[in-house]
Amino acid sequence: MIVFYANLGVFIEQKRCIWEACMDYVDMINETVEQAVTVLNQTWRYDAWLYLSLSEYGWHVDHVCSDLDIAIGDKMNHSEGEYPLLEGVVRYPSVISLHFNRGASGYHIDNIQASLMHPLTDAKGSTFGAFVGLAKRGVSADYNRAIPILSVFAEFIMVNRELIKSQGLIKSQREKALAVAKEDVLTRICNRRGWEDNVLRIKGQMARRRYTHGILVLDINGMKAINDTKGHEAGDAYLVSFTDVVRQRLRDGDVFARLGGDEFVILAYDTDFQGVDRLMVDLEKSFTQNGISCAMGACVFDNPDGFDAALNRADIKMFESKKKAKVALKADVAVSERLLLKGNVDTKAVG
Repeated sequence: MIVFYANLGVFIEQKRCIWEACMDYVDMINETVEQAVTVLNQTWRYDAWLYLSLSEYGWHVDHVCSDLDIAIGDKMNHSEGEYPLLEGVVRYPSVISLHFNRGASGYHIDNIQASLMHPLTDAKGSTFGAFVGLAKRGVSADYNRAIPILSVFAEFIMVNRELIKSQGLIKSQREKALAVAKEDVLTRICNRRGWEDNVLRIKGQMARRRYTHGILVLDINGMKAINDTKGHEAGDAYLVSFTDVVRQRLRDGDVFARLGGDEFVILAYDTDFQGVDRLMVDLEKSFTQNGISCAMGACVFDNPDGFDAALNRADIKMFESKKKAKVALKADVAVSERLLLKGNVDTKAVG
């Protein structure tokens, strides 16, 4: 018993540290149950110690320490969803057999003389699992002493199962909140914070493997005139339309962000000069078709340390393009003069 309590103390301390550091509900519960089965097997030598989980498909072996031919994934066969063993330590007046399914085939464990079963229930009282000990020989009164100890394990797992489940929900809500914090409310693309997070991620990738990426800076022409003459609601609709047009021309790995007002950026993932040029031509055609006027500048870079310089060059190119643009907004805000974009791709990689 001293060995058991030593094992239990180590077990609880390990779980406490793990639960403080980790929020993964499924993996944590599985590891906890596995260690509990191992400790039980080391303390009371039944022929098999099992942890069975209950689902809509029945009782399945999730963890096992056994001298018998029982394996993880086997299903305990029984009728109408009832558990086949009685709760507590049970000595059978005559031996019993348990039937398991393994895949399409079945097998029997015969000559069971005693069993120990402790169910695990959730906060609503629904059973979700059970610790089980199986013995092919009679068990002494000492085995009754396993019940209160087993209750400690079960209670520990049940309480923390609910706690971790709640923490998992909190984590999920926190992640959703963070995702919203990185999203522009109007256009539903990345905001500045989302852009910076993606840039850090991509820089990290570049430190491990050399990529060439393109940066495009976009600035919508005539937004002030639209807001002044048609109102901010019309201006917001124009921004949303612009975003939708751009998004249709991007790939899954590209990053599109609104840095503020009418300023947007694109990180064209894993592409070269030609790829950036094709993207700008496609965008120009789409803008023309949709009556959108936009100044663009671009640059490519092949080193994470070159990102800031590349962004600055793309910004300079955009302003050069904007100076050349002659925007003539009509009475209909959806109509504007086409912007020529020739010669505003920086053909020097920064790195």
